[in-house]
Amino acid sequence: MADRIIAQADLSGIRNCLRELGEYIDTTNSNVITVGKNVDALQQDLDALTADFHDFVQAHRLSARAQLAETRLVKLRQELEQKYGHYAEIRRTTKGILQANDLAIVRQETVRAAGEELMLRAPEYWLAPALVALSAWISDHEEIAVRALREALRRDEEKTALFFALVCRRADAVPPPCAGRSTTSCVRTRRHSTARRSSSSMRTRAGS
Repeated sequence: MADRIIAQADLSGIRNCLRELGEYIDTTNSNVITVGKNVDALQQDLDALTADFHDFVQAHRLSARAQLAETRLVKLRQELEQKYGHYAEIRRTTKGILQANDLAIVRQETVRAAGEELMLRAPEYWLAPALVALSAWISDHEEIAVRALREALRRDEEKTALFFALVCRRADAVPPPCAGRSTTSCVRTRRHSTARRSSSSMRTRAGS
């Protein structure tokens, strides 16, 4: 009888322990599920942070490349300005000389001085000696004009010939025809005729 009571008491304790253990397991399972959800959320946040980081790195690289390109562009513009910036000044001066000659409001000495000064600043540009030739023709210095014209032709024959052809056209002078002659001879004839007619017309305008 006594043994049966003890066995029942022992079994009752075991049941209580098992119940508590089951409750603890349930709680642990619930905690594990919560932790799992937190890990998933953390993983999503980590993935988003990783994507943002990669986007930042890519944006930084693009920004660095853009800054480098801008620096190189500024440097290139400075080099172009340093090397070719005075070309624009020569072109403006040429236009100014033609306009001043039309209006006859600038002294011939001033025109010659302007052309010769720019010649010293552009040792390779074809328009510089062409401008000297133009100025020399206006001021009736044929020898200087011829030498300057030869130098302009040496630097760029086609552009020089076209320039003086347009100057002739501006002065209403027409080069003679080239029928029966080779292309080279024609170009040379037109070139020298252009120079002579341009010189004569411009001297007439300057003296009027």
